[in-house]
Amino acid sequence: MMTLPRLSAMAIKARNRDNSLRLAFPLGNWVIEAGAGGAPLMLTLSTPDGFEVTFAVQHATLQRMAETAEGTGCDDQRIVTH
Repeated sequence: MMTLPRLSAMAIKARNRDNSLRLAFPLGNWVIEAGAGGAPLMLTLSTPDGFEVTFAVQHATLQRMAETAEGTGCDDQRIVTH
């Protein structure tokens, strides 16, 4: 599915001929909720103007994200997630 943010990001890269450019939104708030019955955690990210998206995230993935943000999970200066 081609979303508006993805179309915008592709246009920015094509216009500037620079694949390193990113469309980034300011983070206004985040919420982590427990999934029911051992389901993945629910991570909701929102911008100050109300754009919001929720991801289902395994606990181990969220832990790796936290370690990477602290600098303990990444030896490279560029943080890449998979």
